[in-house]
Amino acid sequence: MAGKNMNYFLMDSTPNGRIKCTLANWTGVAYKIPRVKLVDCKNIDYLKQSGDISFSVKVMATNL
Repeated sequence: MAGKNMNYFLMDSTPNGRIKCTLANWTGVAYKIPRVKLVDCKNIDYLKQSGDISFSVKVMATNL
């Protein structure tokens, strides 16, 4: 099995912030944007381009 080359760009200079991910020999781009950072992305033109959108939701368990 051949390996893959993935590049991560820390948009906020922290791994807990926004991350842009590219894969070698693939034309797409993936973004990881925490919910609290969505407002910061409102005026970024390249995030307004068409494409597939998916959401990941983390459910927090609480002790009752």
